[in-house]
Amino acid sequence: MNKYKLAKELTKQFYSDKKTHTVQETRAFLRNKNIDVDTDPNTTNNIIFLLKKEGYLKKCNGIGIYQLAINIPKTSTNRIDYNKYITITPDQKQYPKKLVVNRNGVVRLNSTFLKCESLKKFDILFDPANKSILLIPNEDSLLCFTKSGILKNVGFENILKKNHVSIPATFILTQDKDLDAWKGTLEKQVSTTRQ
Repeated sequence: MNKYKLAKELTKQFYSDKKTHTVQETRAFLRNKNIDVDTDPNTTNNIIFLLKKEGYLKKCNGIGIYQLAINIPKTSTNRIDYNKYITITPDQKQYPKKLVVNRNGVVRLNSTFLKCESLKKFDILFDPANKSILLIPNEDSLLCFTKSGILKNVGFENILKKNHVSIPATFILTQDKDLDAWKGTLEKQVSTTRQ
């Protein structure tokens, strides 16, 4: 088990007493368990944030004060063995990363993509056979998106139209670490032709 997972499990154990604890108390507890929380001072905060997001911890009144959010009865006072059950936590919403080509050559990266990719310069390759793209981060590229993820490129729009891709065209982006690039799969398009 890596350091981060171990620290997360120990933090769960620490909060299982159902009392309120501060971030500083949590950090001290982890330090006493020989977890290095001083090299990266955000480790404790990140673990608490993650446990809060998973629905395991909740924030109490006051800054940096948390407690157990899940009410797990003790097995010794009940006839049900709660240890064999899995606690259901709130869903994590997943928003896909997208590149959209609109009319007039306006190319847009959505906010989900912009949150995970800091570089704004890319080479864009289009595969006509599969109607897919590759978005390759490249500091030297002439294709530069704005901070808000916008690029004007009428040529890209024209290439898509010549290859029977209707505009607006949305590509769902997934990271390919082997290629060090983002693969874009054309989202299913609704036909707008009349019969």
